[in-house]
Amino acid sequence: MLKSPSRRLLLISTVALLLMLQGCPQDIEGNQPGECSDGADNDSDTYFDCNDSDCYGAPNCLGGDDDDDATDDDDDATDDDDATDDDDATDDDDAADDDDAADDDDTSDGVAPYISDVTYNYDASGPKLVFSLQAHDPDGAFGVPLLLWSVDGVAQAPANIGSTPLGADVAFDVELHGVTPGSTYSVLFAIQDADGNLSEGYLVSATAS
Repeated sequence: MLKSPSRRLLLISTVALLLMLQGCPQDIEGNQPGECSDGADNDSDTYFDCNDSDCYGAPNCLGGDDDDDATDDDDDATDDDDATDDDDATDDDDAADDDDAADDDDTSDGVAPYISDVTYNYDASGPKLVFSLQAHDPDGAFGVPLLLWSVDGVAQAPANIGSTPLGADVAFDVELHGVTPGSTYSVLFAIQDADGNLSEGYLVSATAS
């Protein structure tokens, strides 16, 4: 049976409409740059920007405070594993720790001796001044001490006190020859132990009379 012209026209119109609808792309939130941050409901589904599931994964919808970004607590440049943590160049294992060249294991014990007393006598037969010194090393290991001294600011030749290593205490005499009777001399003494620790100076004013 033949279809009427009106029914044929209606069928053609319906098919054309369907073809038009299929040919039009569906609008999706985020399919154009900026749509996930423009404050508009671009696909008319009542969801805006990051609240629309179509925007999941968009850069501005990823949250910026997770544990892997540049400022989080685990991976950034200021966390507990950076260059200023307990393992850096200034920790307890650096060049200034107890194992460096200045620690307690180096060649110096760091304990300086001291001169405890100096007396003198004038010997007119010389004429000379005879100084009697007493010194102490707190660590009990003087070794072979070295005497450093000067007269009126003029350095005299250093002298080893004996040749046998000594303990904590030492007593010895030093003679100053060629003095002028009646003259007063300013004599400065210091003593150094075998570890190289030097005492403070001990100043004596001695008169040849």
